[in-house]
Amino acid sequence: MNATMQQLFMIPSIRSAVLQHPLRRTREPSGSNGSVVYQLQRMFAYLQDSERASYNPLPLTRALHQPDGTAVDVQVQQDASE
Repeated sequence: MNATMQQLFMIPSIRSAVLQHPLRRTREPSGSNGSVVYQLQRMFAYLQDSERASYNPLPLTRALHQPDGTAVDVQVQQDASE
């Protein structure tokens, strides 16, 4: 996931599209980690505007789910296509 996120972030048109994407209002409680797009926006904004060299992707990984709705097991290594 790290390599894929780095690749996407470094493409200016993709970074801009993610940062400018409008978010829909949801019924999720404030502070929820449910929206993958929101978490991508947070990560890209942080990487773009912060002087720090790293980002903790925990909120993004919590927002990701398998097609059957179960959480992604971040302890299992997979190829980017998986």
